[in-house]
Amino acid sequence: MNTKNWFTTLLGAGVVVSGLALTSCEDEFTEADAIAAQDSTLTALKRLDNENAVAENELDAQQELALQMYKDSLAKIGPVISYSVTVVAGGSSNSNARIEGANNAAGATVQLIQGGVEYTETANAAGVATFTDLRIGQAVVTVEAEDHTGVTFVTSLGDANSGLTEDNINTVIPVLPLTVEAGASEVSGTAWAELDLTNDGPEFAEGAVIRATMDVAAIEGAYSTSFSSTAKGGIQSASYTGLVQTATVGENGEYTLIVPNGNGAAGGGIAVDVEFLPFEATQTYVTLQGDSLATVTRNVVFGTDSDIYSAIEDDLDLPAMFLEIGAPTGVASDFALEAELVPTQLSNSIIRIDNRGADYQMGDEIYFVEDEDENDAFIRVESVDENGAITGFEIEDHGAEYSATPSLLADADQEFANGTGATFDIEYVGAYNIKIANEGTGYWQFPLIAVEYTGVGEFEGFFDEEETMELVNKTDYIFGDGEGDDIDVEFRIFNGQIQDDDGNPEDNIVGELLSGTMPKFTVTNPQPTQAVISTDVFSAGDEEFDAFFGTEGAFFFNDDDPGVYELDFEEAGSGYLTAPSVTVKTLGESMGSGATISATVSQGRVVELSITNFGSGYRSASNNVNTIGDIEGAQQAEEGNKTFKPGSKEMNFDYFYNGGGGPG
Repeated sequence: MNTKNWFTTLLGAGVVVSGLALTSCEDEFTEADAIAAQDSTLTALKRLDNENAVAENELDAQQELALQMYKDSLAKIGPVISYSVTVVAGGSSNSNARIEGANNAAGATVQLIQGGVEYTETANAAGVATFTDLRIGQAVVTVEAEDHTGVTFVTSLGDANSGLTEDNINTVIPVLPLTVEAGASEVSGTAWAELDLTNDGPEFAEGAVIRATMDVAAIEGAYSTSFSSTAKGGIQSASYTGLVQTATVGENGEYTLIVPNGNGAAGGGIAVDVEFLPFEATQTYVTLQGDSLATVTRNVVFGTDSDIYSAIEDDLDLPAMFLEIGAPTGVASDFALEAELVPTQLSNSIIRIDNRGADYQMGDEIYFVEDEDENDAFIRVESVDENGAITGFEIEDHGAEYSATPSLLADADQEFANGTGATFDIEYVGAYNIKIANEGTGYWQFPLIAVEYTGVGEFEGFFDEEETMELVNKTDYIFGDGEGDDIDVEFRIFNGQIQDDDGNPEDNIVGELLSGTMPKFTVTNPQPTQAVISTDVFSAGDEEFDAFFGTEGAFFFNDDDPGVYELDFEEAGSGYLTAPSVTVKTLGESMGSGATISATVSQGRVVELSITNFGSGYRSASNNVNTIGDIEGAQQAEEGNKTFKPGSKEMNFDYFYNGGGGPG
């Protein structure tokens, strides 16, 4: 009913009533009466409006009921289906279980969904859950049984064109055990990995994960069923939960894995794919640092396709030991040379004409003052020009030796010269004896000695080169060439001191030098160097040391003389005044022990090592990746499809991670 029409009608009626009242009782009708009449009218309208809404709701409910009855009538087209699901407990069942009715999962919860409607039933003692009053079409069924895998499958409940008024359909579905009591297999074992290459055996692979996976296809074959059937009641597809089981290796290397393998038609269990997943860990190994070995760590992943040992390939051949030779004790110091000026002939100096003079004749002699022995040198005039100026001359020492530049006699005192006025520029070159001022201490080799001088450089006993007769500023090396090479000199080292070769401490003169100035000597003392034995000496497979380990790991140097090793120049060091200690060092356990070595020193170098105790237990390399040691039962398990006996708890499956293709 239209509300507005009702309101209009009632309003009109109200107006009529009011008019009548006003006409009959004009003197008594008040404003309050009018308001009261209007309120009464509005109340009546609200009541009618509510009644109208209730009527509409009832009509809607009737229509919804009619629609649902219509849908139900459509759904009942075709046969009525009675459907049962037989749940087979696969732990101890076989292919005849569906016939014998034994070994079924009593109490399993079975949920069925069809047309958006959900039904749930519990399997009876025979493992059967029954659903009635179903219709044709697909249904989705989920089965959950205690201590067993879950499964969800899709099935077809018949054909609408079959002409039947009712039909009975059954599906058999196996579920697999998840506990040993229910029929699963308990597989246990120990897993190892090469976490420490410095010892002879592997370590527990704590944290490694073992995974067992069963394929749905294996269930099909074992229970003579199909998961792709289009037949009435057939399983079109199935999805299981719990077919993948994992276990983690504990700190003691052990793990326990429950395998829901069930029992196949032959009673031997269902094949399970067992795999040890890639295992990431920290690995300890030995590497070369400088001239010795050191233990380091790295992160590795076992069980991959790559060879984890390729990155340390060079380290795999490192010896199991190295030698440390004690530091040298030599401290060379205090050796010193000094120059001693001695009188020398003037002919060693360089003389040039400063003023040629005049009236000189060939053969004139121009004399210098006398030396301390009253001998005097002179200049003999060899040639003059037309004015008697000197153009050429010779120096005649005349037995004189001077300690400084001598002066000429005055012209008035020159008895053997006709001319006058000649003067000469003289660059004096003195003679110096080089003496050892201090023999020093602690020397095992000659120091590097440099001499700075101004002169002709004739240094007798030190080098043979010829110097030109001119004054130059220069530095020469007396011992060595400034780059460490020795020169054969007239010196010797005796008891750590440097002496002249004749050993006469009275003069200790080791040479002489002509120089215009006092020579200066700089001594650079030798510095001791550590003797080092390279690990290459002990590399496995070296022909020279093929008997290096000897019987039962004894420490040998070589076949020819197993107790002696001669050091070469690079290894021998310097500054060894006494024999140093020699220590045979190993890194890691079980690499050998007991070997002792003594050293022989000559001229400050370690020239020979002699083994005084061969020791035992020394192995070929510091890093061992070729064995799993002597751990009992540590056999490499093969991954892949395994068939375990159902219900067993005694299955042992040990595993050794060998590094993904590396040695092992």
